[in-house]
Amino acid sequence: MAKITEMTQLSPTMAEGLMVKWIKKIGDSIEPGDILAEVETDKAVMELEAFDSGTILSIIAEEGKKVKVGLPIAIIGKSGEDVSALIQEAKKKLEDGSISNPIPEPAKASSKAIEEPVKPSVQVDPPPSSVKVLEPPPKSFGIPVKGKLIASPLAKSIALDKGLDITKVEGTGPGGRILKRDVLGFISNGKSQNRGRLNSAVTEDEIIEISGMRQVIAKRLHDAKNNIPHF
Repeated sequence: MAKITEMTQLSPTMAEGLMVKWIKKIGDSIEPGDILAEVETDKAVMELEAFDSGTILSIIAEEGKKVKVGLPIAIIGKSGEDVSALIQEAKKKLEDGSISNPIPEPAKASSKAIEEPVKPSVQVDPPPSSVKVLEPPPKSFGIPVKGKLIASPLAKSIALDKGLDITKVEGTGPGGRILKRDVLGFISNGKSQNRGRLNSAVTEDEIIEISGMRQVIAKRLHDAKNNIPHF
């Protein structure tokens, strides 16, 4: 039976995603774990994986469209299955912006005034100054398992097509996983070193659209400047 595939929350702070590129097309067979599309979140461009097996019968969210988490992006089912009614339902949900299972918002802090704490009746001496406070060790992030190469199928495919030794690429994904952006960045850096510096003259102003990730960064910097005291 065909079912609607919804936009997945790819990061804890993600509220919506921009459909950058569909890797799978209508009529393609998929299995759980296959990369369906590339989605730009408030953090980075990430790969959206499939959770069901079947055939892509319809793509609801086209490339370049922003979709809220939980809204329909595609329909997956058996090849030849009639999904005309399901397509209309999915398109209506996407246009209305209604989410079947909305993500709960974090509870807001109480606006009540904080009362002055009661002073303890027993005087507590401060700890001796000679005691050293141990700082926690730095957290390791993205360290791959020794002897095991972790890379997404798309990253492997690009490396194979470019004749690139993927073991030389440093992964920035979870657990050190090598993603598409890592392979493209490695290739781009290599080309820029060989090409050298190019002199280009700017003749007129160019308006560049800010990505969703940079919009979030700018908003947080603005809020920090306005709400946090600076001395």
